[in-house]
Amino acid sequence: MSRPRSLASLVRPVARRAIGKQAAGIGQLMADWPALFPEGPAQHAWPEALSFPRGRGGGGTLTLRVDPADALILQHDGGRIIARVNQHLGQEAVTRLKFVQRIARSSVTRSPKRAPPAAAQEVDAALSNVESSELRERLRRIGIALWTRDQGS
Repeated sequence: MSRPRSLASLVRPVARRAIGKQAAGIGQLMADWPALFPEGPAQHAWPEALSFPRGRGGGGTLTLRVDPADALILQHDGGRIIARVNQHLGQEAVTRLKFVQRIARSSVTRSPKRAPPAAAQEVDAALSNVESSELRERLRRIGIALWTRDQGS
């Protein structure tokens, strides 16, 4: 019998074939952004697109959604952001940043509404038989987020 696999390990190869390596790269970058920039001005930005000149896999432009108040600080910090992103991607993929001034998604997702303790207890009870602590925690966050959304709180 095979062992359970994460959804990401199943989706990544299919997505890479369907939408290409470049789109998969921005998806991975979006998923890893909070870990790449846990503090500092870049935590208030959110990657929206990664585009390359036709026929090239490098020299790309990373489009970041930023809060208008943080745009100047992020522009000043651009070299560090590019270096860290390239290090994460394992190649010199990004050479330029483009800032789109809107409320960054990270600003919205970093301050979620709190679910009442009853919701957390209900979700925890439903997940009590999940053996993997990592999977259980991810499912718990999803469950609480759905519960909060459905309650309109």
